[in-house]
Amino acid sequence: MAEFLTTRGISYELEKIIKNAEERLYLISPFLRISKDLKELLETKRPSVDIRIIYGKSELRPDESEWLQGLDAVKTSYRKDLHAKCYLNEDTALLTSMNLYEFSERNNDEMGVSVSREGDPELYDAIFKASKELLDKSEQVRVTVARVDPVEDNSKQPRRSRDRTPARTPKKGFCIRCGDSISADAEHPYCDRHYRSWNRYKNPEYEEKYCHICGEEHKATKKKPVCLRCYKKHKKWVDSTIGQE
Repeated sequence: MAEFLTTRGISYELEKIIKNAEERLYLISPFLRISKDLKELLETKRPSVDIRIIYGKSELRPDESEWLQGLDAVKTSYRKDLHAKCYLNEDTALLTSMNLYEFSERNNDEMGVSVSREGDPELYDAIFKASKELLDKSEQVRVTVARVDPVEDNSKQPRRSRDRTPARTPKKGFCIRCGDSISADAEHPYCDRHYRSWNRYKNPEYEEKYCHICGEEHKATKKKPVCLRCYKKHKKWVDSTIGQE
């Protein structure tokens, strides 16, 4: 039997699917970004559980890569143009509009349908079969995004005048509320959906979740949408658009 769910119900059902997985766990989501709460749940799973993550967007943050590299039991696969969001274990399948990184959000309007294997075995089997076919068509990868280490010996490096450093203009950015990949624009650091949501109240100091430039978790606001590291790197660009202390 299928059950219709809204935002809170989807988050609760996804948490149960991960907690109760004893044989297999499939997490299919376009963006390979996982909330802190879900990471903690995955870290508790036994190595015997077959955990597969299928994603479709290649932009990865270094912290996501480092976390995944530390979980040998989790196998990741890449499928170009993936847009489906489906999460299942051996007993329950969840079809939903919610991405993995939106698990802890409460301001989005999401919908989903939960299907139990016991209540509707034919529908569950159809979802599992489609997920398995998608997995078989995907390319299994071991994600790696290396951080750039600082040069230890700078004695032979030519000095650059700070005054002559041109303003760096990043081409890609991230929505500071959901983390979606968008065009870099410090004046409008939201995706279209969340800009409409922010525009209802227009509070420039409302606290969001991600840095607009690097996409890492950061207490950003529309007034100050980037982390300190990115601000130092792109200071002239940020100052030329909105200014930031």
